[in-house]
Amino acid sequence: MLIFCDIVNILYFCKVRNNMTKVWGDRQVKKIVRKMPMPNFTAELSLSATNLVDGIVAGNFYGSKALAAVGLGSPTIFVFSIIAGLIGTGNSVLCSRSFGQSSKDAASRIFSLSAVWAIVLSIIFTAIIILADGFIANIFCGTKDHYIIPDVMDYITGFSLGAAFIILRQLLMPMVNIEGGNRQIHLSSFLILFSDAVFDMIFSAWLDWGTFGLGAASALSYLFGCLPLIWFFIGKRLVCR
Repeated sequence: MLIFCDIVNILYFCKVRNNMTKVWGDRQVKKIVRKMPMPNFTAELSLSATNLVDGIVAGNFYGSKALAAVGLGSPTIFVFSIIAGLIGTGNSVLCSRSFGQSSKDAASRIFSLSAVWAIVLSIIFTAIIILADGFIANIFCGTKDHYIIPDVMDYITGFSLGAAFIILRQLLMPMVNIEGGNRQIHLSSFLILFSDAVFDMIFSAWLDWGTFGLGAASALSYLFGCLPLIWFFIGKRLVCR
């Protein structure tokens, strides 16, 4: 999903390239387009790897039932990924159009509005999953695997707590990428993987929170993944605010 978003972003950057040189200059635009794919690739990799780490820890500490629950609950991750991708891509496209028209103020307003909608949608979707976790788990498991439903409910509830961070990260990445913050995006991906593994071990081996702990560890890892992007965003005079 993020790779598709990356293609859309590049196409729009190329489309408005002539006017964008008035904002940044020709060399800066070429540099942005050339460096866009790799950060999004690592971001996509980190998203898939968190589910893999959860599965490894679940299988080793809780057995096949918990491993199956993590696998059956994984569509929740991709639902959040799709939502985040739609918001991030829409924001990038509209901001790119404003850059092409040499209107930084319009781009900043679009970004601010996207951030507000990202917060609202994340709250809504988190509430839906927490309130309807049983119904959602039944859809994932079916009637034959009803004994796994409680573990699936716990996993998707724990993971849904990170919805805001997943969407926020996807919203910030294109803006940070534009400003040359590739290292921050790579650091964000690394922190997600590292912190997910650490919190999985803490919540499983020490606190014994079960599949809820595995989902909560992933949610918390996205909070840590947002920190480098937020620090870069607030610590530098960016085009968008």
